[in-house]
Amino acid sequence: MLDNLHPEQVAMLEKLPDDKHVFLLTRHSIREPSEGVLVSYKLPLTDEGVALARCWGKALKRPLHRIVSSPVARCIDTASHMLDGAEHGANIETDMMLTEPGCFVQDISKAGPVFLSEGPLGFLNKHISEAIEGTISAAEGTARLLRLMRENIGSPGQLSLFVTHDTVLATFIYHLFGEDSVTEEHWPWMMEGAFLWFEDDEVHWIWRGQYANKAL
Repeated sequence: MLDNLHPEQVAMLEKLPDDKHVFLLTRHSIREPSEGVLVSYKLPLTDEGVALARCWGKALKRPLHRIVSSPVARCIDTASHMLDGAEHGANIETDMMLTEPGCFVQDISKAGPVFLSEGPLGFLNKHISEAIEGTISAAEGTARLLRLMRENIGSPGQLSLFVTHDTVLATFIYHLFGEDSVTEEHWPWMMEGAFLWFEDDEVHWIWRGQYANKAL
C-alpha cells in the first residue's frame, strides 16, 4: 500500500533528527476524483485512501504529540485513519488556516475568480510571484503557518501531524524553497508531505528527499 506514496516519502523517515520535535505537513489521502477545477469539500476518501492513511500512520513510528487538520472531512478522516494506523488515540484539532483558502487568502470573493480562471497551478504561480487581490503574500501566509506549528512544540523524538490541501502545501513549501514558478511535476501527491523542525531561529525541512533550512 505504501507504494502509492511519492517515491521519496518513506525514505525521508531515515533522515529525520532523533533529537528534534518533527512536524509533518501533509496533503490528505487519496480522495474521489473531481469533475472540475473547484474540488468539492464533500469528496470523501476512497477505500484505497483510507488504507494508505492507516499504513502511513503505522510507518511513522514516532510518538504523536499534536494532530491538527483542516476542518474539511477528508482531511479529518485522513488524520483519524493515520491515528488508527499509529495505534494512537490523540484528539484531532481543526484550524481554518489549513483549509482552502486557508492561511493565504483573506477575501475569497476577490481571489476566487482568479482561481477559477487560472486553475490551481496557475493561481499558485501568480501568487508566489506577485500579489493577487484578496490574498496575503506567500511569505506572510507561510509565516502564519510556521507560527501555528511553533506555538506548541512537543518533546524531542515526537511528531506533530498537520493535514491540509494541495494548494496550501504547495504554496508553503515552494515559498520556503524560494521558487518563483512551479510545474505539474512539482504538485503534491495525495498523502505527500514535508517534514519540518525548528532549531534556534531557523526552520529546517525535507521535501521529496531534499533538505534545506532558512532563518525565521
